Amino acid sequence: MYKSFNAIMRGHDGNNYYLVANEKTIIIPIKVMHKMCSFEGLTDAKGIIKNGARLNLVEIKTDGGSLYYPNHEFYLNNNKRDDHTRIVIGTSLIIPFSYGVESEFLEFKESFSCKNGIRETLISFANSGHEGTVLVGVNDEGFPKGLGYITVNEQNKLIENLKNEIKLGCNNLEFAQSLQITWEVKVNKMICKIHVPVWTGDILFLHKDKLYVRMGATNQHLIGNDLVRFIENRCRKTA
Repeated sequence: MYKSFNAIMRGHDGNNYYLVANEKTIIIPIKVMHKMCSFEGLTDAKGIIKNGARLNLVEIKTDGGSLYYPNHEFYLNNNKRDDHTRIVIGTSLIIPFSYGVESEFLEFKESFSCKNGIRETLISFANSGHEGTVLVGVNDEGFPKGLGYITVNEQNKLIENLKNEIKLGCNNLEFAQSLQITWEVKVNKMICKIHVPVWTGDILFLHKDKLYVRMGATNQHLIGNDLVRFIENRCRKTA
């Protein structure tokens, strides 16, 4: 048995499409998507489905979990209609705002309650040699949840406390002061944006002995040979 449902296209990484349905992220390989269906009117000049397009998918439940595919029958029936009656999906929708999906350069946190996770991600960005941003007040699917109403004085205090906690976490005042922390409002939700510029200083350790780097959309704790190789490579680059 299977069921069909609608999902919103949120982007791609060259290999997979990322869609959101009921605040759940669904990943479908680009080749699978286009092999099964035609998406006339929903693609850009390169044939890639546009962000914000509304698609009809099928969920097939198996013993190993759910599989997701475009609803071939749905698109086949629509494409049989003439130009005057064909349904062009997604062209007249009110699409909820989303920041997209987490990546090598972007991470979401719903609140400041996960302070250790925020510190870990900021240090991961810095150790990886590229910039990155943590958005606080955003859920894992990229939808703004907000932090409630925060006055300017409270914002400044939060920034001061956050930088102090980061300084204590990695024992590096220069890194903590380099962070760019700003506030913005999206769909009436207050979001905190913490941006890490490219860090050229020393390797940063969390709590003195934990080294994290960013790999894809996750933070990786390096230990053993991986830790040794990372430090050796860093030393070669700075020699």
